[in-house]
Amino acid sequence: MNEPLISVVIPTRNRAAQVKRAVLSALNQTEENLEVIVVDDGSADGTHAALKEIQDARLRYAWQERAGACAARNKGISLARGKYVAFQDSDDLWRRDKLAVQLQCLRETGADVVFCQLARLEADGSTSLFPAHLHEGFVRAEDSLLGAGTQTLLGVKEAFLAFPFDPDMPRLQEFEMLCRLRRQYSVYFQNQPLVDYAPGGDSISANPEKLICAIRLLREKHPELFSGPTIEKTALSGRLRLDARDICLFGKSGWRGCLALAAELDDAEAKFQLLLAKAGLYSPYIRLREAAKQQKENNTIPWRIAAFPVRAARKIRQTLNALRNAEQIRCYHRKKNVFGPRLVRQWAFTEATDILTGFHTHFYHKAIRRFLDEELKEAARALPEPKREEVPLPVWTLWWDGEENAPPCVKLAIHSQRKHFARPEYVYRVLTKETYAQYAKIDPAALARFEQGEMSLTHLSDVIRCTLLCRHGGLWLDATVYMSGPLDRASLAADFYTVRKTTYPQNRRALIPAGRWACYALRCRPGDPLMAFLTAAYAIYWRKFADVPDYYLLDEMIDAAYRLIPKVKQMIDSVPVNNERIFDLYAMRNDAYLPEKVELVMRGNRLHKLSYKDKYLDCRPDGRMTVWKWLWEEARREV
Repeated sequence: MNEPLISVVIPTRNRAAQVKRAVLSALNQTEENLEVIVVDDGSADGTHAALKEIQDARLRYAWQERAGACAARNKGISLARGKYVAFQDSDDLWRRDKLAVQLQCLRETGADVVFCQLARLEADGSTSLFPAHLHEGFVRAEDSLLGAGTQTLLGVKEAFLAFPFDPDMPRLQEFEMLCRLRRQYSVYFQNQPLVDYAPGGDSISANPEKLICAIRLLREKHPELFSGPTIEKTALSGRLRLDARDICLFGKSGWRGCLALAAELDDAEAKFQLLLAKAGLYSPYIRLREAAKQQKENNTIPWRIAAFPVRAARKIRQTLNALRNAEQIRCYHRKKNVFGPRLVRQWAFTEATDILTGFHTHFYHKAIRRFLDEELKEAARALPEPKREEVPLPVWTLWWDGEENAPPCVKLAIHSQRKHFARPEYVYRVLTKETYAQYAKIDPAALARFEQGEMSLTHLSDVIRCTLLCRHGGLWLDATVYMSGPLDRASLAADFYTVRKTTYPQNRRALIPAGRWACYALRCRPGDPLMAFLTAAYAIYWRKFADVPDYYLLDEMIDAAYRLIPKVKQMIDSVPVNNERIFDLYAMRNDAYLPEKVELVMRGNRLHKLSYKDKYLDCRPDGRMTVWKWLWEEARREV
């Protein structure tokens, strides 16, 4: 029999009902060149008989008198015949590609040991990822290894033989072992959950008293971890705080030991929680805190009254800072030579009004409307007739530097678009700075403005989309639009389609589209009157001017077409309301992933607008997996 490449060690004791699932999750890996060694730590519940039901020559069984999980793992390492050793626990499940992904990582990076994230299923349906503080790459000397799970490890056998598990450690055994191992061997972290874990009541990690004992042993074995405000000391305090919470909520034992250790670690929050629990006030405290959080999220009247002094003070501070800097007002003086002193005075006045009152937007847009209506009325006079639709339907998006250089949220959005437009009736194109000119002929004046640095890349992309749609028709989606499902075919068969939300009159004062259209999702036929107007309007504008009034020039031009051309107004107003919650997924991207909440957002929406300018977190501070991380992992599985 050939020697296996990987040896999987599974310690178990009295878990006949669970151990079969763990063994099968190892045997069913896509990497098949392995052996599974189950080390029975003195079970008395028929574990051996349960394992005999698995008919696989790669399964080996070993028995030992009860000595603990660490001793069982060490025995499994000594029995291993593979070049690499991995560890699995009898109550955990591996994802099918766990070993294959990690083996590839070891080969590509040259690391000795690799570990990945562990996905823990919480009682409320959310998922916590551990560790949450590390970034993918080699673990540095200053990085904390707390949170690395034994069941996530894969490494060369020699490393684990040289640095075995300490049988005296009741918890945190992998952390203590890795603290010794990384001094001699290289350790790599994969920011990808490949192990699923649902804690049970008999789990070692559910016992606060064992955590207290483990932290005390760590202080003896590794005093350097506790000398001063180290990362490990802070992380261990956080772990102690979680167990203190469980003691408070569920009445577990270990209250006095936990309080004493919290005092030794100077953890005021854990002491506060434990003292509240002793006085019987912890549950009311949690309810009060959650009620205040709910009031804040719902922005209720009591919360607004309570928060008014703080918000007022913040607004006054922001106003004083804005008046002191006044950079936005000064920028209008740059436009004097472009737009004329009268219009500049109007804009400067309305900007000052904005700083002082926050209600200038309507007047500011009104001034721009008057200006654009006068300048662009020529573009509305002679509009061509729409042309015949191209087949297959072209779908366009643009990322200037290419998909490979895009930020993660853009890569995810483009992946989702390509997935849903992979059918023969569509042709999906991602344009770049090298390829856009094959399809869009930009007016020379506009192109010259861009090359001279007078036009931003944002405004050039607006010119490109209008020119493309006027010439070829089809669907334009920004590279930050994520698709959770295919668009309705009836919508794509219409002469014009965009994202349309319920139009509230009060929004017309502050928002230019006011829900009537969305520039990031436009579908029309070749020669569409709106796109023909916009193409001509941009040519007129950039021949005369070298600056823009603000970021929203395309919206302002569409608004001009809406007022000047009755056919365009009728066309836009005929689009039914759709994708009303298009920003909800972006708003909750860094929230803990809860399946029912995400399903609620995706149920009525197919398009979701993201932004590459903001942060996307993999984990919450408490380790729970975010919505963004879930989306990214779902895309990884599809690939």
